[in-house]
Amino acid sequence: MRMAVGLVFTVLGLLRVGADSLLTTYDVIVKNNFSTTTDVRGMVVAGNYTGSAGGPFAQDLSSTTAGTDTTFIQTSISGGSALMMQYGSLAFGGSSAPSRTISFNQGGNSVHLNSSFNFNSVFNGISTESTTYAALTANSTTLLSGNLLTFNVGATLPTTGGTAVFSVDAGTLGNGGLSQYDLNLNGKSPASIIINVTGSGAYAFNRPGGANFVGNFTTLSWYQKTLWNFSGAGTVSYGAGWKGSILAPDATVSSTGDLDGSLAAFNASLQGEVHLPGWSGATSLPEPSTYAAGAAMAAMILASGYRRMRRRAN
Repeated sequence: MRMAVGLVFTVLGLLRVGADSLLTTYDVIVKNNFSTTTDVRGMVVAGNYTGSAGGPFAQDLSSTTAGTDTTFIQTSISGGSALMMQYGSLAFGGSSAPSRTISFNQGGNSVHLNSSFNFNSVFNGISTESTTYAALTANSTTLLSGNLLTFNVGATLPTTGGTAVFSVDAGTLGNGGLSQYDLNLNGKSPASIIINVTGSGAYAFNRPGGANFVGNFTTLSWYQKTLWNFSGAGTVSYGAGWKGSILAPDATVSSTGDLDGSLAAFNASLQGEVHLPGWSGATSLPEPSTYAAGAAMAAMILASGYRRMRRRAN
């Protein structure tokens, strides 16, 4: 029986490594309608581009190899000023090339039909990521003191590595009386920081004036490891500058300020830039189907071991 239990943990341990997070690859992922009045610094995947302004897209991808796709639009591109591709090519999933003028600068070179890109895999993937992170148990805490909300990394984390997981109510995070967010590492150096924002129903998060990120949240090495997971949110609105990536697969996201990190949403209407680097925290995820298979295998191993133990007892 001891051997069976050991095999169970071995099987589950081997099955923990899954797909890379999509937010480490794409700067913006929007399932439905995406518009922006300014630039996106990295790669884009969207259902439709509905903005009349022209970007530019792929602003910081200067090392892109000629011919590489850096922007993917599934269904439609609305009319408007010329859509600027700074680097790379635009891949369009529609049945015919868009009528809007696409301008290419520097390393940009073409717009073409691409029926092989799996949009649904990307769109479903951000929902899976959000659900997976939302199910994590919090091991770190928040402290509200006056106009400062401090995120304290938990004492149970190893000195180096691990994931600091927070849970904070959308009402607390969006409280108009708050003016500062701080990150207290408590002597730890986590590999990733996941902040699960909670609320009832299709809740709303509204921070139009933004907040002043202070302390470790202002350091690139920490905000690029930070992911704000708005699982279940209906709307997310932020102003000023936001530090860390935003994952809100069911929400309409709007902004008036820049985002230092990646963005994933259902709809997005942006007036602020989306910057690189994207999320560089946890880079692998458990695959739900793999876990199901692993759980089934583990159950079979345990059952087999239990039957052998009973036969020996008899």
